[in-house]
Amino acid sequence: MHGQQRRAPRLDEVHVGEPSPRACGRLAHRPHDPFERGDGRVVLERGDRKRRERVTKGQRQATGRHGGPPSRARVRCKRRPEYASKPGVVRGVYTSFVNVRHHELDAFGRVHPGVYLRYLAHAAVEASTAAGFDAAWYAAAGAVWLVRRSTFTVLRPATAGEELEIRTWVEDFRRVRSHRRYEVRGADGALRLVARTDWVYVDLASGRPRRVPADMEEAFGGTSVTQERDGWHAPPPPARPARATHQVRVDELDSLGHVNNAVYLDLVAQAALDAIEDAGWPLARLVSDGTVPVLAGGDLEYREPARYGDRLDTTTWFAPLADALGVHQHVARAGDGRPVVRASTRWRWVHPLSAAAADAPEGLLAALESLLAARELPRAPALRRRAPSPGPLPS
Repeated sequence: MHGQQRRAPRLDEVHVGEPSPRACGRLAHRPHDPFERGDGRVVLERGDRKRRERVTKGQRQATGRHGGPPSRARVRCKRRPEYASKPGVVRGVYTSFVNVRHHELDAFGRVHPGVYLRYLAHAAVEASTAAGFDAAWYAAAGAVWLVRRSTFTVLRPATAGEELEIRTWVEDFRRVRSHRRYEVRGADGALRLVARTDWVYVDLASGRPRRVPADMEEAFGGTSVTQERDGWHAPPPPARPARATHQVRVDELDSLGHVNNAVYLDLVAQAALDAIEDAGWPLARLVSDGTVPVLAGGDLEYREPARYGDRLDTTTWFAPLADALGVHQHVARAGDGRPVVRASTRWRWVHPLSAAAADAPEGLLAALESLLAARELPRAPALRRRAPSPGPLPS
């Protein structure tokens, strides 16, 4: 087991340059706020990039705190009037800006994996607020958006001091769910990351999905064509995959008392590095060999929330790709084995200083041989029935 039997520093505890000042702490959370909030300037786009309204951090209205449990009775909430008077503000694309901060960097000056997901949440909450659905609206409605799945591709890692432009828009609505798209660009206009999140609209009192209000669908726009939601898939694990254990800390919780979705990406990334280290390739050896892994993409499916004090078991196995290393992982609650997260990530090899493309270290795949994915068996053909009666597919 990793983690509890040995306490080596995690990758996110290794600083580049000087240690991060305490002033750059974690963002505060408000009760029942559906998204994680952040600072920074925002740009609201009205249909095209020519008409913009800039709102600085100091000018933005703060959302009020709201205490007490939500009412169990469903309340039809109207959009905040100050926002409802601006129907064209976020119909289409919403743009936010965020600056990469020192404490968000890894030992090689690149943004930590989970930070990307926090940036996306930051943009999503600003877009929702600008559309008239702020924290106070969700509190009165007794509802919240939860992330069901995150998929993303990192085209070029963000680095220190960059100002990133995050463009986001709602792609579709399907009863209780919604796809939201993202593009993250650097100051030079080049794409850094593309992503999509699958959100579920949930009733806070019951914890069950709730139908998305019609006025919310109208405010966000989106397409009338529902996008397909393919299931998460990975090659089968070997007989004895790598295993790691993690106990949920209080600083990993969101305003609902759940582990924040971005935390899981940091957790599985660390578990992957631990597995590689246990195979004889610690990070120091990789650096001396002139090649280190950098996150190139991911697909995380959130099955069930974890809470403070939960012990999470992560199983990890690998699959070699043409120019990368695929990592597949299951995160389950220790004891009952209930699935919490299923994740697949893709890692490229680069030089630790120049970030130039590099080859995988010679001998690494041989060291990981026992952790490589098992071969998938071909599926048996379905038996024909005289009177076939297909039922609904499981969601």
